[in-house]
Amino acid sequence: MYSFNEPLVAPNSIAVNKNECDYDVFQNGDCFAVIVGLEPNENDILATILSNSTGTKVDWHYFAGRASFRVLGSVNAVQHQLMTMVHQTDFGKIQILLQDVVDEE
Repeated sequence: MYSFNEPLVAPNSIAVNKNECDYDVFQNGDCFAVIVGLEPNENDILATILSNSTGTKVDWHYFAGRASFRVLGSVNAVQHQLMTMVHQTDFGKIQILLQDVVDEE
């Protein structure tokens, strides 16, 4: 179970990619969510968890003071995984805006 009321911590089974922008995702990925309330290292952890669990490339960057999450791959799969995580959590401290993107699969 994940807790967003407590700092998001990476499971021991994953290696978190910290502070390295994936320019391919930045340039070519689709924005699937804007998230407010996580620290930068927590954004890194969340992006890594989503990437590993969906088999896509996920990264984030700040835009207008908010974390904009982008994906190369299925927007629907990543949004579904994110919402699954949210439903398994104590959802106290973050706000999520899912982007309405048409996924061509």
